[in-house]
Amino acid sequence: MAEFEVQKLTKEQYPQWDEFVRKHPRGSIFLTTEWLSQSELPLDVYAVYDKTEQIRGGVALITIKRYGISCFNTPPLTAHFMPLIAVSDRKNSASANTEAYNITDMLLGAIPRMGHTVFYFTPGHHDILPYHKRGYSLNVRCTHEFSGTVDEFKKNFASRNVTYLNTLLKKVEEKELVVAVGSDVDSVLHLWSQTGKSRQFNSQTELCRRMLSANRANESWVSVLITDRSGTPLSGSILIFDNTRAYNVINGSVVAGEGYLKNVNMLTMYTAVQFCNERNIVFDFEGSMLPGVRDFYRQMGGTQVPVYSFQKSTSLIYYLLRVFNQYFKFERI
Repeated sequence: MAEFEVQKLTKEQYPQWDEFVRKHPRGSIFLTTEWLSQSELPLDVYAVYDKTEQIRGGVALITIKRYGISCFNTPPLTAHFMPLIAVSDRKNSASANTEAYNITDMLLGAIPRMGHTVFYFTPGHHDILPYHKRGYSLNVRCTHEFSGTVDEFKKNFASRNVTYLNTLLKKVEEKELVVAVGSDVDSVLHLWSQTGKSRQFNSQTELCRRMLSANRANESWVSVLITDRSGTPLSGSILIFDNTRAYNVINGSVVAGEGYLKNVNMLTMYTAVQFCNERNIVFDFEGSMLPGVRDFYRQMGGTQVPVYSFQKSTSLIYYLLRVFNQYFKFERI
């Protein structure tokens, strides 16, 4: 056997990949087959093994259709979609970096050719050179994140937002508003669907419901719901989390709120930060490049963090449609 060898995994081998992801310092729930398989889209996993038959890197790939063209891309609710390379145990940094480069390059070379391939990376530094060599283009977007107590969270607010939030917290004390952290998917998805209609995006509610129902509430996701005293949903989020971060992947509020209800989503974010602080994990606001959403998160004191994505189009039709769509709609596709 060569020093490293790429294999396409069988379903029986998927637990090996999921265990590798869970133990990796940059692993994420979104990279596991347990998560990706719930989309019911075609799933393939490629892994690089060393001579001791240990996984040294790999990637789980979902195939979707865009504009009638087969692509490797993310299913709904999935913040990250990328190769994951083991941290080298070599003491010499040059040798460790070279090993990681070679494993990444070998893996990218083994991936089947598609009309379009895109990877969305976790925040932080990543070696871009293997992707550049293989013809991928680099894009940078941002997310906003926060780590700390709710009091620290409030200190970072724009001053007028502190007033809004204090009003909402007072309404909770007066039992005009009720805060619940649990597993109320239906209420949050209803708000999410309403938000999608008002902002003209496809909420894919049923697919989201399926992916969440297949993953255990309070172990990989949790709902945050704000209602009035009669139980009417006003604002809510679904947080998908692992042992390092929680992602605000679904967030919706009443479309025509009046008075203090115009800002009820602040209470949802405040509760989400509280949830993350109790678990000592980072709160990732997600979606921070969307106009309006981006400004809202910045005003709430989130720290802007760059996030890399790499993509390659072998289909000229897809490339032109993607550029047109991004230019006119600012969508992440």
